[in-house]
Amino acid sequence: MTRGWPHLLLLLAALLAVGCRCDSPTAPREQAKVRIGEHSWSVTVAHTPEQHQAGLSGLSDLPADSGMLFVYPDPRPLTFCMRGCSHPLDILFLDAKGLIVNQSEMYPESNGGESVAYTSNVPAQYALELKGGTIRRLGLKVGMTVEMQNVPAAKGSRQE
Repeated sequence: MTRGWPHLLLLLAALLAVGCRCDSPTAPREQAKVRIGEHSWSVTVAHTPEQHQAGLSGLSDLPADSGMLFVYPDPRPLTFCMRGCSHPLDILFLDAKGLIVNQSEMYPESNGGESVAYTSNVPAQYALELKGGTIRRLGLKVGMTVEMQNVPAAKGSRQE
């Protein structure tokens, strides 16, 4: 029985490492600006797998003029969930040129409830998370373009 303890401890350490934010709360995060028509947001850029996984989880609220932009090296079908989020979010899936290819209203997962997957359904290179209700409030639609400023290309990107 004692032989299994080291393996159990290693497994527990690995699980904790996966579920924890790798960034220090005081570490500066890359910021960018996005604009749709006359509306603009300051967004935190997530371009590493660790930043993608952490996302906006653990945040108690999101100001209406803020969000998170997920950057991927190449277009691909994207899937998101609301793990660890306590407030609704809207997500816009964007192609390499910033065109909205799909969008969803995302809601917090209830304790013990099933996890809901929100997908781009088509290849997307970016995902933009904004405060819940933004899509309806501003009448955002598939086909609109999101202008992005100061957005670094993801490592391994084929973009120039």
